[in-house]
Amino acid sequence: MKNRTLPIGIAIIAAGIFIALGKLGFFQALGAWFWPLLPLAAGGILFWAVWTRRLPPAAYVPGAFLVGASIAFLLCAWFGWHWMKALWPLLPLSLAAGAYLFAEAERIPPLRAMSLGVGAASLLALLVTLLVYVNGFVVALVLIVAGVAVVARRPNFR
Repeated sequence: MKNRTLPIGIAIIAAGIFIALGKLGFFQALGAWFWPLLPLAAGGILFWAVWTRRLPPAAYVPGAFLVGASIAFLLCAWFGWHWMKALWPLLPLSLAAGAYLFAEAERIPPLRAMSLGVGAASLLALLVTLLVYVNGFVVALVLIVAGVAVVARRPNFR
């Protein structure tokens, strides 16, 4: 008889914990902080569908936009929405990345060149907005670390 009541007792305890967490606002905070993971997953599914040839390469464009936008939204949800004034270049950058992937898959050189230009302009805008809105030392540190990584990974020609 004791073995039958154990699962019922555990279910009652779990329901009580679930209700208490809901009353404390745990699920509301969880939803507010992690909702950008849904479009990130949708973009990942689009990439997977193209890689497995279930969708045409044109699906790279919305997939890349969903991934890029959700990364910006996730950072804003975690650190505050005032960061969007510095992270907005991620949106055109993600569109340019999707267009580049599509141009490579379909072998469209003009689109590839245009997407590289838009991507370079977006990266420049991201760097400028980070320099303006974030402490310049943080950006300088990131650039130094990136430069050291490039130098450390170069092949030795001895």
